[in-house]
Amino acid sequence: MMLRRLEGILIAVYGCFLLFLMFSGRYSLYMNPKYMWLTFLSAVMLLVYGVHGTVYPPHRARIFYTLVIGLLLALMLGVPARELGAGDMLFSPF
Repeated sequence: MMLRRLEGILIAVYGCFLLFLMFSGRYSLYMNPKYMWLTFLSAVMLLVYGVHGTVYPPHRARIFYTLVIGLLLALMLGVPARELGAGDMLFSPF
């Protein structure tokens, strides 16, 4: 039962992280600012889906799905955001 609710909690935290990026000014370090409106809609949808998944958990637990969402969240929260410099572009394929 707890694993099923954990899916919803992780998805809601992911939506909160996207909103945090938008309101903290770090959004442009991750994504192109012209897509901010799309990210805002996605964050709201993730929050709604996460809260719904927490209140009304699915009938069966999906362990792989939960692990993937948890890994994505750990990478987002664990890797610090920084601006790219000229040295970071030396080995770019573009």
